[in-house]
Amino acid sequence: MTVTSQVKKVTTTGNGSTRTFSFSPIVIFASTDLQVITKVTATGIETVRTEGTGATNWSLDISTFPATGSIKYPADGSTPLPSTETITIKRVLTLEQQTDLDNQGGYFPDVQETAFDKLTMIDLQQQDDLDRSLKVSITEGSIGDIPSSVDRANNIFAFDSSGNPKVVTSSSLTTVAASINRTVDVFSGNAVRYK
Repeated sequence: MTVTSQVKKVTTTGNGSTRTFSFSPIVIFASTDLQVITKVTATGIETVRTEGTGATNWSLDISTFPATGSIKYPADGSTPLPSTETITIKRVLTLEQQTDLDNQGGYFPDVQETAFDKLTMIDLQQQDDLDRSLKVSITEGSIGDIPSSVDRANNIFAFDSSGNPKVVTSSSLTTVAASINRTVDVFSGNAVRYK
């Protein structure tokens, strides 16, 4: 086998009737290699679904591995995914390398090939995470540490005049707004609107 596709995940919009969703060309080695997420388009709320037999579970439609294929969602055949939701199927491999090549004995190229394929798939999996991460431009160095969760709680994430991350409390937003010649309304806790 080879890894010729850089597809990291497959996203499909429901249509109110489809219950089978393909994740081709993604190849997996076991059902535990899949992560299935549904998302309500209007709200952005994502739910990680688990493999199983119920109305909120998915089931795999593959009999041999390694393979690509499809899942059934919902697994029990109940109400199909509506057109207001999407389903994302992503390969998520365990970050390990368990191939042990002996220095004596037979040589089996397919064992080595499978190990290389899994490592390439792990690279693609991690690249997907990197692609969705905040990054500074290539020409900049580090921007420092993000404030701790205790400092971020119920506050707003911002950057200071040097471009370093900092936390701004809702009470200090009026000062920030004045410095950029704007007024600010704080409503619903820390939701902010500049005028």
